[in-house]
Parts: sequence; structure tokens; C-alpha cells
Amino acid sequence: MSLSWIYPNVRILPVAIAAAGLWLWTFAPGVWGGAGSWIVRLASMLLWLWLTIILFQSSDNRRVLAAPLFLMVTLILWFYIVIPIIAVITISAVGQSSLGDLIVAPTYQGLISGLVDSEGEREILRFSLIGHVLVAWMLPAGADGRGDKPVSTLRLPRSIILGIGIFAAVTYIIQRHVGAKIFDHYWNDLDQQINFIVLVLYVTAFALAAIRWMSRAEGAVLDFVVLSIAAVGPMFFGGTKIVVFALAATGFAVALERRSIATAVGSIIVALLILLSAITVRQARLNPNLEVFPYFREVLASKLVTRQIETIDCLTGVIRKLPTTHEGRSNPFYFFYGLVPRALWPDKPNLSQSGKIVIHYCHPDMAPNLNTDHSASGTLLWEPLARAGVPGQIIAQSLTFLILIILSRIWINGSSYAAAGVLALTPWTIDFDQHFALYVANLAKAALVTCVFLFVLARVGRILRWR
Repeated sequence: MSLSWIYPNVRILPVAIAAAGLWLWTFAPGVWGGAGSWIVRLASMLLWLWLTIILFQSSDNRRVLAAPLFLMVTLILWFYIVIPIIAVITISAVGQSSLGDLIVAPTYQGLISGLVDSEGEREILRFSLIGHVLVAWMLPAGADGRGDKPVSTLRLPRSIILGIGIFAAVTYIIQRHVGAKIFDHYWNDLDQQINFIVLVLYVTAFALAAIRWMSRAEGAVLDFVVLSIAAVGPMFFGGTKIVVFALAATGFAVALERRSIATAVGSIIVALLILLSAITVRQARLNPNLEVFPYFREVLASKLVTRQIETIDCLTGVIRKLPTTHEGRSNPFYFFYGLVPRALWPDKPNLSQSGKIVIHYCHPDMAPNLNTDHSASGTLLWEPLARAGVPGQIIAQSLTFLILIILSRIWINGSSYAAAGVLALTPWTIDFDQHFALYVANLAKAALVTCVFLFVLARVGRILRWR
């Protein structure tokens, strides 16, 4: 058993100490709101870069870069700290111009001034810094010298992986068209549950293909390409976010195993372009008169900048109202009710709180753009704070990091089937733009489906002695 959590890698230990120091500094009076906050941001980016370079250069620790914990930290830092700050600086320089309107929609530019040094930005940065500490302390090889295990060959016929992946993709498309008419007569929302299951099966098949490629199995590249093409169906019929996360995570993991920085970066860029293209094409089908290229630019700005500005603003609203809103507080463990199947609890409350956060916490200037049906979010951090206060926040963040650490350790040192399972769950584990109760419920459902599926495959493979 690796003892890296007791004796951390001495090359990375300074990163953990520095990140912990920066986290404490954000609580110091007078630091946040002046030059100190810019120092914290810059130091956080440099720490991430330092950590990334050390891990990539170490053959024992390279796979840590594709671990769920590190991916979550990276997404948070870049999409919620770095890119919004770049947008703020750019808007401040160019003002209301064609370039400024391209980066941030005019209706959201009024929120820019409140983004820098806001309570929401600070809370997200603290969460990211805790992640830095845990990545540096608990994941790399430590004093016992054990690091990444080589990916073992997956004893699973190519035809099984391809058959399951293509079957799941086609079934998902059919379900989106006729599922409600067929199944909801027997059980309300049954078609949605089936859609969820087949989407998990597709992503798991895709992860299995990636593990075969990482182990350099024969024909693995062709399998990966075929399943990537099959992803077009789920992407254009409602599974866009999950499938794109799966494409990016698996491509990135394979690239790291093959030691290709270009492929790693390229997989993320391609996945982002596919996401934007899927959204644009789907909208063009609904609106034949849509000007495709301007809309594509609008979606690009929305996914990279606008969404984060809105999210940080909503989280800030939650934090500012926290000291004055004690009525209606829930038990800090409120999110566990999401684990109860609706079949056993037909009247289970809706886990999505989008309407609530829009009405009570988001900035009034966004009212013309948002409504109670809008998928507003304050990240994983807002709901525990709003519903259970600081105790809820501590419990929720502790559970999140515990889940990410456990899955990351399995990814680094587990068997090929276990690694495939963790890779398949990545779209659910790194979804920071989510309500926490939904995050727990969806991750638990996806983990259950993935574990059962892989267990059956492994047992059947052992009986049939697949080679």
C-alpha cells in the first residue's frame, strides 16, 4: 500500500505548503480587495503550473494529471479564475466596443466590475487552493517510491466494446424520440432513467476503448475513432455536456500515457469545438434563419466567460445573504435524500434549484436575461451554504474532496477495469457547475451503473476466458 499520504513527494511538498499558505492568506483582513488579491491569483496560477510541470516530468506521477481531483482543480482555476479575470482586464481596456461585446455580452458587462474581489470569486479560489494542497500531498508517489502502475492489457474483445458503445448510442437517440410515449405510461420519468443508463453505458464503453489504447492493444485506435463518431448521436440529442467531458477526459488520459502534450491539449480544444458546434447545429435546426457564425461566437463567449460571470455573481449573492438568512435551514446532510430512488419516494422534491437561485440570489440586472427556468448555478458551493450554512459547506466540501481523492487513487493504482470505471465517471465527478444534491445523486447513479456493468463484464470474461 502506498504511503504517499504520510510521506509526500519532497519535490511537490512545497506546493502543498504554499497553497495552504495562500488559502490562509485569503482570510487575512485587508488582503482581499487590493494588491494582495492579485498576488494570490498570480501565485495560484504559478503553483498550478509548477505542479503540472513536476508531475508531467515524472514518469511515476504523470497519470496524476488525468486524476479526477487534478482535473477538477484545473477546471476551476482556469474557467472560474483565470479566464474571467482576463475578460475583466480586456473589457476594462477596450470598454464597450465590438471586441468587448464579442468577449462578454453587453447585458452582462455591468457585472464585470463586481466580479473582481467578490466573495464568490474568493470562495471558489479557496476551494481550488484546498484542491492544490490535496493533489500535492495525497496523489503523487511518496517515500515508498510507488507511482503509476502500467496500464495492464484489458482482456476484453473489441467486438464487445464496439457493440455496447454503438448499441448505447443508437438506443439513446431512439429513446429521446419515443421513450416518453412508450415508458412513461408505466412509470413517470422512466424514459429519463433509461436515457441516463444508456448514456452511462456509452461513456463506459468509450472509457474501455481508451484503456485498450493506453495499453497499446491491437486495433484500439480504430475502436476509439469509431466510438467517437458514434458520439455524434448522443451529443445532438441531449447528452452534449456528458459526452464532451468524456471525449476530453479520455483523449487527455490517452495523450498523457503516450507522452504527447500536443495530443493532450488538442483533445481538450477539439472537445470544446465539438461542444460549441453541437449547440450551434442543434439551435440551427430549431431556427432555420439563424446566422450560424455569429451564434457560434456567442456560444463560445457564453461557455468561456459569460456563464462563469453569472455563476460567480450568484454565489456572491448567496454568501452576502448568508448572515441574515437563518430561516428554513436544512440538516447539513440534506443532500442524501437525493440518493433515494423516485420509485420509492414518488413525491421526492426536485433536486434542481435553478429557479430558487435566480429569484433569491442572482443580480437584479440579470432579471431580463434569466427566469425560473434558466439553468443558473452558483457552482457546487452555493447550495450547501444556502440550505445549511457553514456546517453544510464544510460537510459538502469534505465529501466532494473525499470522493475525488478515492477515485483518483483508484485511477492511479487500480486495475484496468477499475481505471476504466473512474475514467467513465469523470463527466460526473468534475462537473463543478452543478447543484450539490444533483452532483451527489447523479454521481451515485452513474457509479452504480458503471460498477454493475464492469463487474458483469469481468465475470463473463473470466468464465469465457477472454484473451
